[in-house]
Amino acid sequence: MIIIEEILLTIHQKRSLMLNHKRIINSIKRNIFIIVVLLIVNSLFALDFEEKISEKYWLCEYYNILLEKEDRNILLDYVPRFKESPFNYYEHLDQEFYWYEDPSYLQSGILEILKSNMDDDRFLDIQEYPFTIVNIKKINEDNYKIILKKTSITKKVVDSVAYYGGVLSPGLDKTVESLFLRFDRDYLYIYLEDETTLLCTYYAYTKEEYSAIRDAIKTNIFDMSKITFPCHADGTCDFDGSKKADSEKNAKSSATNVAPNKTMTIKENLKLRSGEATSTKVLTVMSAGTKVKILELGKAETIDGISSNWVKVEVQAGAKDKDGKSIKKGTIGWCYGGYLK
Repeated sequence: MIIIEEILLTIHQKRSLMLNHKRIINSIKRNIFIIVVLLIVNSLFALDFEEKISEKYWLCEYYNILLEKEDRNILLDYVPRFKESPFNYYEHLDQEFYWYEDPSYLQSGILEILKSNMDDDRFLDIQEYPFTIVNIKKINEDNYKIILKKTSITKKVVDSVAYYGGVLSPGLDKTVESLFLRFDRDYLYIYLEDETTLLCTYYAYTKEEYSAIRDAIKTNIFDMSKITFPCHADGTCDFDGSKKADSEKNAKSSATNVAPNKTMTIKENLKLRSGEATSTKVLTVMSAGTKVKILELGKAETIDGISSNWVKVEVQAGAKDKDGKSIKKGTIGWCYGGYLK
């Protein structure tokens, strides 16, 4: 009887081991399946994101300023290396090319996805700095989270990219492990990990438009019939040739309009900046109708045919940005006084 019980116990133990083994195998299969599905999904998100980037040319803001002013020399104010090293010498051609005719120089200011020749690493070239991509997560149709290899944005990095026309100062002294990207038709906003600090903005042009821009830089002759300024999803445009023409047609001095302690109203969508120049960081874009209190007058300048001063302002209650989101009362920044009434 004892022998039979031992035999039955052994059989039961073997069955238990077999069942446990089967459960382990099934669990491994399920995990492998989940991993494969996740890899496929992530791959699809990556392809979707890469398609958005590659289907157009995403250019820095200074290209828009170049087109508005119709003067290639605007680039010299934004890309120091053009001014310090205005030409490249090609030994195999025994010829030198000035910055405005050298194709390698004119790659500055373009958002690109780069791939390593040594391994499978991919890089997102933002503001002349290659951030290593670890993963791409699609939040919705227009929003993506890019997981990055940990990167410290030191002063050395900021100064280095500045020489090539890049601006990483909003991320100074921060360690970046991810970025949030938001597409708004022809606009691409890139935010730091807090999802509120804007690192930079890019603007989309078609292949044909980019070719026309390149030709304009080479010749300094601008055929604006071949180029359309970028638009938001709602059809509005921050860089509009027709606005420029109207402004110049109705140019008037508004320098006496602005004064300290005066509360004024924004005429049209207007950028609130960190300083008194179009090259400074954009804090937000105030919508038409926003009320601001002038704290101090800055330098005088003529923009779009309007003579006025840059003004340091404090945003008043009820202010909204161009997307309809509230701007905190008391927000302080600089804007151009010519667009205040």
